[in-house]
Amino acid sequence: MMQNIKLDSLIEISNHIGNNPAYIQGGGGNTSYKNSEILYVKASGTLLKNMSINSGIAEIELNSLNQYLENPDSDENIFASKVKSYCINNQKPSIETGLHAVIPYNYVIHSHSVYANVVTCAVEADEILYDLFKNEYVFVPYATPGVELIKAYLNVYKTNQECKVIFLQNHGVVSFSNDPLTALKEHYLYSEKIKEKFKLNDFNETTFKELDIKDFLFPDQIVYSINNTDKTSDAYKETIKAYIYIHDNINKIGLHPNYLSEKNIASVLGMDSEKYRASMMK
Repeated sequence: MMQNIKLDSLIEISNHIGNNPAYIQGGGGNTSYKNSEILYVKASGTLLKNMSINSGIAEIELNSLNQYLENPDSDENIFASKVKSYCINNQKPSIETGLHAVIPYNYVIHSHSVYANVVTCAVEADEILYDLFKNEYVFVPYATPGVELIKAYLNVYKTNQECKVIFLQNHGVVSFSNDPLTALKEHYLYSEKIKEKFKLNDFNETTFKELDIKDFLFPDQIVYSINNTDKTSDAYKETIKAYIYIHDNINKIGLHPNYLSEKNIASVLGMDSEKYRASMMK
């Protein structure tokens, strides 16, 4: 009974944030709950807003995963395959499953908040975040989702283990707590503080328009723009709207876009997991 309550809470916070396109665009973002034995994490290629007790949750043997993460493969495709081997149901786990495993709290929420990403996708990100949040956060330099991101997170987390929020450069924001509603509340809190600081408009005021985009600000822009995505899909349109919102506001408030490098782009394009995720949104 207690386990069902915990999973109900995971589903509740996932559905809540998943229905807010300012935080979750298409199949982006992920959430998790873990106990001492099992990590329940969003399944790859699914939508947080559709998560249910029977769909959208991958169950991972946590002890086996944690042992592997002590010395993981550096190849992202091998890494993803190995992580999937610890899955005890028929779902494909999120590529960011490892990050959820190493964050030492029961509930973890990772979103692509457009309000947070106006800052994380700017050259001046770390300076601005420090002015706003002092020692409440850690800032993780850009890393390819997967094993690179785990290593980058662990490198900075050890410098501030009392942090309340994690900002991922050119990627998003992560909140966590042993209480699900606290994790959700804090997730919104930090993004709203950024929105208020820079007097940003609501994301729902942004209009979709086709663009000839040659520069990329965040991984999902690559996933849904290049990986043969159906350009009539909601995932594609929401992702392009996010790019428009973030890029326009970075310029509007006098910051400088921190575009992903060709190497960053190639790394994402070479990931089987991201090709799979894009295919699921068609």
